[in-house]
Amino acid sequence: MSCPIKCCMCGFCVCRSLVFAVFLAIAVVLGVFQLNQPLFHIINSWYNFLPTVAWQSINFVSDAEHFILVAILLLAVLVFKRNKLVRVVGLIVAYFVVFYVLKKLVHEARPFAVLDANSFNWLMNNESAAGVEHMSFPSGHVGMAAIFVFALNRLFFCGHKLIQFLLFLFLVAVAVTRVATGWHWPLDVVASGLIAYLLVQIAFYCRDGQCTKNNCKKHG
Repeated sequence: MSCPIKCCMCGFCVCRSLVFAVFLAIAVVLGVFQLNQPLFHIINSWYNFLPTVAWQSINFVSDAEHFILVAILLLAVLVFKRNKLVRVVGLIVAYFVVFYVLKKLVHEARPFAVLDANSFNWLMNNESAAGVEHMSFPSGHVGMAAIFVFALNRLFFCGHKLIQFLLFLFLVAVAVTRVATGWHWPLDVVASGLIAYLLVQIAFYCRDGQCTKNNCKKHG
């Protein structure tokens, strides 16, 4: 039986609602079974797999305060999809508002505010820990990267399997980096991707409910 809502992804017809449900289930499992902290230590131990400059670079590029990904996305839309500029601007504004409000409401403590400083890797980089000790959920870096990746895929690369895969790897790299450098819990990064996905779907909602190659061209 075919999926009611389809998206071309890595050559397969994948039900978007099913994929979303899978990642939502992962988030629930992390919270309910208290696996957030154990998984944090596993991913955080990967810090030594890459040089510090690699982690710093990923953190820097994905930081919404530097507006690097925002600038690239806006420039691409301005040049190639100007008719979608209002939607993209609205999406970016919604990202900043939603993530800021959630950080304030949830008030989740960051790893460095809970764990012993000698028990995990923490890369300070150019980020300041002052005043953000309880702003762990959701991850702004991952949310920005997810907005960037999902929006580009929706606007430009539906049907381009290799580019979609590379963009997905970038998103995974940002998510892993935020945990490996000690700034976020695994649940933070998973939830951030889910929230960003919802925001993109709302911003680029197709009335026919499908994202096939033809519809991608039709709806931009």
